[in-house]
Amino acid sequence: MRTKLIALWTIIFIGMTTQVMAKDITVKGKISGAGCAAEGMLCPSTPEHMQNYELMGIFTDDGKFYIPINIPQNLMHSNFLKDAEIQGKSLGNGMLKVKKMTIAGKTVFENGFLVDPMGHKVKYSNAVWKNGKYLCPECARME
Repeated sequence: MRTKLIALWTIIFIGMTTQVMAKDITVKGKISGAGCAAEGMLCPSTPEHMQNYELMGIFTDDGKFYIPINIPQNLMHSNFLKDAEIQGKSLGNGMLKVKKMTIAGKTVFENGFLVDPMGHKVKYSNAVWKNGKYLCPECARME
């Protein structure tokens, strides 16, 4: 019992210190794959390469790669090689907890909500994925 209690408090402490040490950051770049980023390059735009399903993130002009941990990967895949900007917290090792994300100048995520093309905010659990974008349930019914 004591070992479990110590393990629980250790996990809580690590979680709290990670949040305290997290640094606010703004990242601008293109949505690209981790495999190419590991080679220090942006993914090519060939149709064959676009079909590769790998971990997507933001590749910056200075060659850095960031993974937005609270953004659905299908949203990233459907916006392959588009310009993106993320405001959030750097958790280290290229991991970002996103507060706000824009793709091609349009807000798609803000304060824990996905934002549909009409500007409606919706929790991920209630959002409907349709035609390559997230929609609120009402907009999904009308489309």
